[in-house]
Amino acid sequence: MFELIKKVFVLQFLFIVTLTTLTCKKSPTEPNGNLQPGRRDYVWSIDSITRPGFPDIQSIWGSSPTDVWGAGFSMDVRDCLWHFDGKSWKRATAGTPITQFGNGSKIVGLVWGTSKNNVWAFGGRIFSNPDRSEPFIMKFNGSSWYEILDQKENQPDGLFDFFDISENEFWISDYEKVYHYKNGLWEKYFVGTNLVVSSIAVIGSQVYILSYPIGIDSLFLMKFNNGEFIIIDKTTALTNPKFGIYDLFFTDSKVYTIGEYGIYEANLNGNDILTDSWKQIKKTYRGGFVKSFKLSNKDIWVVGSYAYPYHYNGYDWQPVNIFPQGISTYGHSLWGIWGNGKEIFICDVENGIIYHGK
Repeated sequence: MFELIKKVFVLQFLFIVTLTTLTCKKSPTEPNGNLQPGRRDYVWSIDSITRPGFPDIQSIWGSSPTDVWGAGFSMDVRDCLWHFDGKSWKRATAGTPITQFGNGSKIVGLVWGTSKNNVWAFGGRIFSNPDRSEPFIMKFNGSSWYEILDQKENQPDGLFDFFDISENEFWISDYEKVYHYKNGLWEKYFVGTNLVVSSIAVIGSQVYILSYPIGIDSLFLMKFNNGEFIIIDKTTALTNPKFGIYDLFFTDSKVYTIGEYGIYEANLNGNDILTDSWKQIKKTYRGGFVKSFKLSNKDIWVVGSYAYPYHYNGYDWQPVNIFPQGISTYGHSLWGIWGNGKEIFICDVENGIIYHGK
């Protein structure tokens, strides 16, 4: 955990745009009753990647398996946005605002959308002499990318987590702050000095976050109340935590978090988390989990530096071997994940590999 947190802090200090556990999650609007369990029988392969560049894809979203976007930090800004056409991954920064000269170095670390004609990419614009940053957000309309220039003062210039509610509403967590976008308007909320807001999630009308203070072994579960975030539960972050440090996500009756030590679960009473019901349901011994991806209440994946991703099918959590024959199950960091129930993509940022299940 310490090394992962240290890596996050170094990225944020050096590059401002923090690219960590970026996810696209949705509220659990569907009941479990008539849902079919998500698949575990994918046949896995590795997608081809068109050079130049080494894709460090940390966030991934697609309108279909032949139209998939990936984004992530790279020392070469030309490698921070990629596209998959069903055959291979190619650089996608050419002709975008990212590669336009002047006005700082631009980079994106999160990509999300609702259709092939409505795709967002979030990142930051970095300046030197003196060192500073400002928000950088762009959208794709189906034919070209353009920068979102209005309301810069309320847009995020760093990213830890993302929660989408609808085409016109989402939340973003950052260092010390949380951002809300709805119907073209941005709002910014201060959470606390020196607090990293590692995850954000919404159930019904209730907004929850996980946050931790830099340099202190503490982790807070907070909820939004009357325009501010208040602490409703806390634990240690590094020593026998009560709940995980990353990724809040919900089903219709449970809330989950993940972290270095495994997967944690608590009960819900309506939209309220029963904080005395936390329990560790899966224990990991190395690496741990940093990101979730939810297709339905019976189709949830968690990935990280553990040997295998874990999958929940509505009945139990099980590890899934995604590694083709001859590929080591160790020495990887799985972050970006997206799928549509028929195909799924998982990105290894440590090795620049895209695992593709069909």
